[in-house]
Amino acid sequence: MPPEAQLLKDGGEMLYRQVFPAFVRDGRPSSQAFCPTPKDNHLLSVARSALTTAEAAHNNTQAR
Repeated sequence: MPPEAQLLKDGGEMLYRQVFPAFVRDGRPSSQAFCPTPKDNHLLSVARSALTTAEAAHNNTQAR
């Protein structure tokens, strides 16, 4: 496990994942949206609900 990885202790915590529109089919994200790529160092980018809101996570992604 990478050193920056943390195990979630709260089973109710949500992870927010920004999904590219091409990866949405019939209103639901496809599995492709959850497959890390080499350009992501094979890590999945998410935001934790314990640390941010869904709106703030979305705004942070849009600002990049």
